[in-house]
Amino acid sequence: MGKWGKKLFIAAGLVLAAALGALVFFTRAPVLVVTDESFDILYGKLRVWESLIRTSLRLWRPVAAVRVAENAGADMVAFALEEVATGRERDTPVLVPYRYHAGAARYSAQNSHAPVAVLEGRGARTETGSAASSGVLSIGTDSVSDLYRAGGAAAVLAGEGRVLFFHDRNLTEREREAFLQGLRDNSYGGEPVFLAPGSEYAALDDVSCAVLSAPAASFLDKYTDIPLILFSWTDPAFTPSNVYIIFDDSPWALAAGAVKRIESGERSGGGSLPSRILFPRGRIAEAEVLRKLKECTNMALP
Repeated sequence: MGKWGKKLFIAAGLVLAAALGALVFFTRAPVLVVTDESFDILYGKLRVWESLIRTSLRLWRPVAAVRVAENAGADMVAFALEEVATGRERDTPVLVPYRYHAGAARYSAQNSHAPVAVLEGRGARTETGSAASSGVLSIGTDSVSDLYRAGGAAAVLAGEGRVLFFHDRNLTEREREAFLQGLRDNSYGGEPVFLAPGSEYAALDDVSCAVLSAPAASFLDKYTDIPLILFSWTDPAFTPSNVYIIFDDSPWALAAGAVKRIESGERSGGGSLPSRILFPRGRIAEAEVLRKLKECTNMALP
């Protein structure tokens, strides 16, 4: 075979591989993700499309957003899903945010072999027994892992300064210890200040980092020079420039991992998945600091 023959053979092989890959992609049943207009605005419509494409490529199958009205009841959510999945319910993974968990249960009850997961988010819990009785997989956020990594990042940003941690009222002892261990494992020798929702903290002279896993709007508005770690679904473009790290446990952030849980054959329990960590572009000027932050946020809880 001559030089040109070899090139044609390679080219033909590449074209065939691409065609087979495309065939596999487009013949697979889509993944359906339930969403609504308010979420799309908060998350950022461009980010929704980017997440849809990224998830589709990771899973190598089509992904579709199923938009419902914000006040949609269980019947309307189930109907919207059936409209898209008709004829392929058994092969079509469905991901539903916690706020529509009743719709997920209704759809699952009507399609008993359909793979359905409710993404509970941070701290949310479906009604006792509702998921198990309907065959819906419940997947939460791995807040222990998230807080360990947040503690590590806070240690890097704070140096020897003080760390504030605004948490919700449901902070467990295990979550608290994970945050403290993340600080210690990254050489932080101080004691962080734990603050419940609505707390005010005025002694800011030595504060070098604040972690916000609960609403703290007044702190966000007032103190624009303290590096912040934020737990939020909000589009990073809408956040202040001193938000250096965002922990995103939105349905889009967890979608690929949730589908893999479904595909593994799980139909009860479901466990939890860690948040996707974002570093808004251009906010951390020092390359070495950014490197350390990425390193510590990739660490697993021992």
